Order: sequence, then structure tokens, then C-alpha cells
Amino acid sequence: MSRRRRLAAMGIGRWQRFGARMVINAAAAVIVSFIGVSLVLGLGGQSAGGFFALWGFEALFILAFILVSQLFLMLFGMAGMLFNILLLSMQLVSSGAMMPRELLPDFYRSISEVFPATYAVEGAMNLLFGGPPADRAALGLLAILAAALLLGAASTAIRRPSVQAAAVKSPDLNMN
Repeated sequence: MSRRRRLAAMGIGRWQRFGARMVINAAAAVIVSFIGVSLVLGLGGQSAGGFFALWGFEALFILAFILVSQLFLMLFGMAGMLFNILLLSMQLVSSGAMMPRELLPDFYRSISEVFPATYAVEGAMNLLFGGPPADRAALGLLAILAAALLLGAASTAIRRPSVQAAAVKSPDLNMN
């Protein structure tokens, strides 16, 4: 019996799976960011913003990255992995981590505003080395996170119930 069929037989629908995925994503972001910040500071790194500010900001940008990556998988299935690879490459170039954004062509500067890496680099640099508050970067990440969450929910809402789920609900179609 397939995984979807077993879940449907237990009464776990697409919204329950979506909700569980979001809870797991948020927990993973909090735990991974705690470990990351603890290692950075424990191994002699500096943080002008303090442990909790860095931890919260890192959890925020990890969650934004997770939701954006999962969005493409939700929209395009396994083909979404190709979009994720392309998106990650574009973010690496346009974020300002490799080269200052002011030196980039206009195309990369304009698309950098919609990618979470730009805000992650900006906020992390400010929190680690000092500078302006990371408020602008955090708001940018929150906007991207909200958009990814809404698009993921819309994708879940318009997705038709799978054939396996329909087969479990209808006894005449249920062939073991």
C-alpha cells in the first residue's frame, strides 16, 4: 500500500500534511539555527548583535529558505529540484556574498530583491560585524516567507485529491 493511501486511510488529508510540514520546518529552522549559532560563537566567532538576535535571525532566514525550496517542489514535483538549483545559483551571485551588489549588472541587482539570500547576507553581516539594525533584512525575509507560505497553501488548496485517496474513500474502487 502506498504512503498516500495509508495516510488517506488514517484520515490524514492534504491540509494535515501541509500543517505538519510547516511545524516540522519551523522546528528544524529553530534547532539548526541554534546549533549553527552555538558553533559559530563557541568556536571564537563574534556577534555584535548578541546570541539571541543572531539565533532568531538565522532561524528566520533558514525557514524562509526551506519554504521557498519546498514551494517549487510543491508546484512542480520532482522537476522543482531543477528550479531550486537554478534559484540557488542565482541567489549566490546576486546576494552580495561573493561580490558587492553595487558591482553587479542591473539584472542581478533587481532580482536580488526577491531572493532570501540577499536579506540573509545583509542581516547576518550587520548582526555579526556591527552596522545598522537587521530590521530591513528581517522584514524582507518575513515578506518572502509569507509569500512562500501563501503560495504553498494555494497550491495545496487547488491540488486535486489523488486517485489513491479517492480509491480509499470509495469502496468500489478499492482494489487490494
